[in-house]
Amino acid sequence: MEKLRDPRRYDLDWMKVIATLLVFLYHCSMFFNPFDWHVKNNVLDTSVILAFSLLIGTWIMPIFFMISGISSHYSLQKRSMGTYMKERLLRLGIPLIFGVLILSPPQVYIERVDNNQFTGSFLDFLPQAYKGLYLEIGGTGNFAFVGLHLWYLLALILFSLVTMHLFKKSKSIKNVTPLHLILLHIALIAVKRPQFLKTQFQSINHRLFLVTSLF
Repeated sequence: MEKLRDPRRYDLDWMKVIATLLVFLYHCSMFFNPFDWHVKNNVLDTSVILAFSLLIGTWIMPIFFMISGISSHYSLQKRSMGTYMKERLLRLGIPLIFGVLILSPPQVYIERVDNNQFTGSFLDFLPQAYKGLYLEIGGTGNFAFVGLHLWYLLALILFSLVTMHLFKKSKSIKNVTPLHLILLHIALIAVKRPQFLKTQFQSINHRLFLVTSLF
């Protein structure tokens, strides 16, 4: 008897596992490299950790968007666009709102204290936690309306809305191979400006990420 083909893409699962581990290590490295970051170590590294940050930071988020785009394609083959967006809003919107309202204020508070922009306890900071928009590291606004490190969720919601018609009409998709990833990496190195020349939000190249979600 012929075995039923398992439709699950285990290669994508492993890519997500490895990418998640690398993005965790990348964020850890940001404390020690010379780039702008919310909180910095007293001693910075300009050799191994810097090289690691440059290597991983070039392609790690485009990989996530590419995987999300592939997942969206498969998802829309099984459900309507209305159901798809409802699921997206629930699965991405609720964590984003929780992050904006609950997780971000302590992070902004720690940044303000570390940068000598605020003195006092977290309870003292709370009345100011939602005043002014947080637009860049070291700025004056405290309300991190994109959820700081959860900006990815907001981008996914917007990209899902923009691309779902295209994915719904698409009937086939090429398998992702190591060659695809190598070519993507080369393209990113060619078009992405050095991260240390930009602020946190300026470094988010949304147009590039949208393209990689369609890769």
